[in-house]
Amino acid sequence: MKLLQGNKNYMIVFLLALLGAAPVLAEPEMFSSGRIGKPYWYAGAGKFNPDGNAQLGDQEGKFDLLVGGGYRASANFSWELDLLLGHQNVDTPASIVPSIFGTVDPRSSLDTTGVAGTVKYVYPLGRLEPYAGGGIGIYTVRFRATGQQFGFPGELTRDATTLGLHLVAGADFYVTDSTALGIELRKVRVRANLGDVIPGEIDAGGSCISLLLRSAI
Repeated sequence: MKLLQGNKNYMIVFLLALLGAAPVLAEPEMFSSGRIGKPYWYAGAGKFNPDGNAQLGDQEGKFDLLVGGGYRASANFSWELDLLLGHQNVDTPASIVPSIFGTVDPRSSLDTTGVAGTVKYVYPLGRLEPYAGGGIGIYTVRFRATGQQFGFPGELTRDATTLGLHLVAGADFYVTDSTALGIELRKVRVRANLGDVIPGEIDAGGSCISLLLRSAI
């Protein structure tokens, strides 16, 4: 799979920025071995930049939401399980034709929601901890078109569930020994078929740029 297709520049700029900031933010004496062998939780939100699809017309990425938990197995390795939502607005496909007494809104929504597992390599630099990793998840893609029928609101939905892959790169800055603020770039690759509503398969993934709060339990 071409996991990075369409948004490679985001990853390159992001990693260069991390490398440039590392000497300034790193304080080797601040690394806490107390974080090793402990579970932690995290939550975040940011901008969702969807992969392009000719079938969806003018795609407008809105937001992503992320919540999950993990375990710090060692100073350099951790694993995580999280729930991700990416939301975008798209042009309503021409295949959706209203009845004589109905109307269809010109814009529809497309949500990509998944439960995913990640393995990360962490490089401790004191307060600053850059990381990179990847994993696999199960994703549900939901298309929703709205309109009216005989003057009453109505909607048409289609769902597809499929496997997806992702890569992550980011950095946490620990404000205390156990709590960090961070930024993460996640590239998600998901292919879905929504049947007769949208012809052919679509790329329902994209790039998520999120601000995170992470804390050991």
